[in-house]
Amino acid sequence: GQQSGTFDIAQVQLEAGNVATPFEVRPLGVELALCQRYYQIGRGDCRGALNGNNQIGYNYPFPVVMRATATITIISVSAGTPASAFSRSDGFVFYGTSIENTSTFSAAAEL
Repeated sequence: GQQSGTFDIAQVQLEAGNVATPFEVRPLGVELALCQRYYQIGRGDCRGALNGNNQIGYNYPFPVVMRATATITIISVSAGTPASAFSRSDGFVFYGTSIENTSTFSAAAEL
């Protein structure tokens, strides 16, 4: 007959082929670092003097090196206007138009 209820499913491992291998459990920190190679959301603070282009910049190093050069999306800026972001796989440089600025961003290096 038909059954109803709540089912919890956890610790599932999919296998290619017909042979099951031992269940692998990675530490949470390792799993997080592997995920951060593809996508991160972060926050950076600018404090200082404006340069000759009337902008201020800061370097934001990623917690882990991403798998490729990241595409940066500025989600919000507390003051001024985001001018540009130059990305690398290990971090990015952000330029804005306010001497005190907190920016929230995403960095994606997906396949």
